[in-house]
Amino acid sequence: MIRTRTIFLAAALLTALNVAANAGGLERSGRVKAADQPYLAPVSATSTAPWSGCYVGGNLGYVVQTQRAVDDIGAFKFDVSTAADGFTYGIAGGCDLQMGSSPFVIGAMTDYDWTNSRDKIVFNTTGGGPTVVGDITIDNTWFVGGRFGILVTPRVLIYGVGGYTYVYSSTVLDPTGPAAGVSSDGGGITAGAGIEALAASGWSAKFEYRFVDLDNDTIKWDTPIDSVAKVNNNLHQVRLGVTYRFGGQ
Repeated sequence: MIRTRTIFLAAALLTALNVAANAGGLERSGRVKAADQPYLAPVSATSTAPWSGCYVGGNLGYVVQTQRAVDDIGAFKFDVSTAADGFTYGIAGGCDLQMGSSPFVIGAMTDYDWTNSRDKIVFNTTGGGPTVVGDITIDNTWFVGGRFGILVTPRVLIYGVGGYTYVYSSTVLDPTGPAAGVSSDGGGITAGAGIEALAASGWSAKFEYRFVDLDNDTIKWDTPIDSVAKVNNNLHQVRLGVTYRFGGQ
């Protein structure tokens, strides 16, 4: 599974960099050809690189939620780590503002993703306790935040992301016996980075990574063991997106 995740991340990054390179190449090619054309009046920066404005889009990606549950005070102690992972798809929207003629862009953004992420849990307890199995499932996530970036060319933006992500997930222990359901919905501060390249007619493509420091949980269940556990959660996301900018060129 680790090798599969690595191949996926590498392929996503190469795809994004190829899009950015092509966009930059088109821009440089345009400048060369313009030298052979009759003189035209200068075009404003906002029309050649229309980053200011609002957009909608969709994305595909991959998510991994790491979770560590520890009970070191009960009769049956355990320390278990899991990593629920799967593909995601969703919708996004936002607005950007290019700061005058400078290469800096700021924006507000939001998105909502669905996912099929899940993993098995096995609790090997100490002190003669039972082995407990279960499932962890991530249903969907939503994000609200902003970004700040710099244009490396008029049509290629690299940026940082910050905001808040909420994750809808659940944990069910011992699903073949007396089930103990634990809701582990929660949110956390989000940070990440990305690259976006403008194409033609308002369309753009982007690649992005985000890390979410989710809330730590304290969960309690009575069956199949009497336990109170501290749970540490983190979320990693990689995303490929396509957006359409209203009034873009």
